[in-house]
Amino acid sequence: MEVIGDGNSVSPVRRNLDAFSEIEFYDAFELEIRPSAQQQVFVQADSNLLRYITTEVNDDRLTIQRLSNYDLFPRKPIRVLVHTPDISTVDVYGNGIVTIDSLNAASMELNIYSRATVGLNGLEVETMSILSNSGGSIYLDGLFENLLFRQAGSGHAELRGRAGTAQIIQEGSGVVDAQPFLTDSVSVRLFGSGLIYFLSGEFSSVSIDGKGRVYFSGTDPKHTHIEGGGSIFRN
Repeated sequence: MEVIGDGNSVSPVRRNLDAFSEIEFYDAFELEIRPSAQQQVFVQADSNLLRYITTEVNDDRLTIQRLSNYDLFPRKPIRVLVHTPDISTVDVYGNGIVTIDSLNAASMELNIYSRATVGLNGLEVETMSILSNSGGSIYLDGLFENLLFRQAGSGHAELRGRAGTAQIIQEGSGVVDAQPFLTDSVSVRLFGSGLIYFLSGEFSSVSIDGKGRVYFSGTDPKHTHIEGGGSIFRN
């Protein structure tokens, strides 16, 4: 059933929910996750669409989605705002917009299975793991002890900030721009025809399997392995 928004956007409405540490996000909504001492969830949308946007917590996981069998056509953006001290896992299945700002955490895992647009700003996370398996776009800026970034497909990623150690993996035809991203030790692996730009740290290794290209600045990588016609260039 189709439901068209009435154009009467209301102030964010708080949802009374149990505590959670994980988020599962569907549909083409806007999701904003921001730091707060108290965990709260708000939904903002056309007034007649609020009832069709579900936020449920089961087994420590918040699931955000529209009611099944309904297609929503909003006149105003549908926004879900999550205020939380921290979050451990975010799984993205919808083609919406996800913003995570200024969170501090010991560990965080972000998995993107859609063509979402994701912005991560001002994060401070000891161990960060990101999988983008979608063809969407990612902007990451933060401080990390350990970072694993893996992108599959034709997506585009920009990495900014700093990490002690980092693994950057691109599979397919996507682009990873990590040249302003500072690391003490970085391992770069490229499978397929993609592009990776990175700043080589004190210890760096590059592996290419396919026709992809890697561009670097900084010191020469200590270890390189190339098969299948790929290339590595100094910027």
